[in-house]
Amino acid sequence: MNNLFLHIRFLLRHHECVIVPGIGAFLSHRRVSYVDKATGLLMPPSREISFNASISSNDGLLAHSIARRDRLSYEEAMSKLDASVASLADTLQAEREVEIPEVGTLQRDDEGRLSFTPEMSADRYARLLGYHPIAKDAEASEIAVQSEDAQRKSRRFRPDKYYYIPIHRKFAKTAAIFICILALCSGLFLPLSSDTSQKEYASVVPIEKVTEVLSEKHPDTPSPTEKEADTVTEPRIINETDCHGEYYGIVGSFRTKEEAEKYLRGKEEWNGSMTLIASEKMYKVCAAHGSDISEVSSEMNSGHISAKFGEYWIWKAL
Repeated sequence: MNNLFLHIRFLLRHHECVIVPGIGAFLSHRRVSYVDKATGLLMPPSREISFNASISSNDGLLAHSIARRDRLSYEEAMSKLDASVASLADTLQAEREVEIPEVGTLQRDDEGRLSFTPEMSADRYARLLGYHPIAKDAEASEIAVQSEDAQRKSRRFRPDKYYYIPIHRKFAKTAAIFICILALCSGLFLPLSSDTSQKEYASVVPIEKVTEVLSEKHPDTPSPTEKEADTVTEPRIINETDCHGEYYGIVGSFRTKEEAEKYLRGKEEWNGSMTLIASEKMYKVCAAHGSDISEVSSEMNSGHISAKFGEYWIWKAL
């Protein structure tokens, strides 16, 4: 069971949702900075973990994490996961609560309902990272000071005023002598020429002619970036509500469509067969799907997918 907790903690650092089959889902919520209207304070960005017992269907994320760490097959990892989940359920039934280090505490009441208390609140997590609330007025004052400093630095000299810069007399004499010597040496060693004819190049053919010949042999061609832009294949996008009962091989999940497409562009020579499954909160990148989980798992383990994407999991649509 401790091994299960280790995987939950690790996956919550990189994923927004970690499902424990038959128990529920741990959700990682990222909070952006905002102004508290009651106190007038600017609150820093943070993160908070919650629990939803209604999301309990296996998406394969935990099983694949166990398989990678223990070097097991997916079926062996599922057996190990089922044993850990059964042990967790027995402990909840007997002791009514289980503490998951660095995550929080799960409690079960007399009616069998689960509740969750996170180990730290969003405010405590922000303070742990070194972020603290600041007064909005103080922020405005600081911005005003910075603006005034910038205006002072950019202020030009007034043409109607005279400015006196004190310079030591001995330093001025030394500088004048140095300038005279430098001018004299320049006149002696640098050739004086008023020739305005065309510059000579290391070629018996005029440079204009060479340029014309090269232009004819090598016409303008699109840059590598333009070629890549022309050959990029847009992935197909389907809604999660249109997926019914099938298994999907997922190689990544992202909060926006742009992040998902950027991830695919980073994978060289992908064949354009990827599909984006869109939901309200995220976009899943799907490499294979079907009604049989063994066929989908076999296709995901094939060389052209596993070698290119590495990490994946199986998700079943409700």
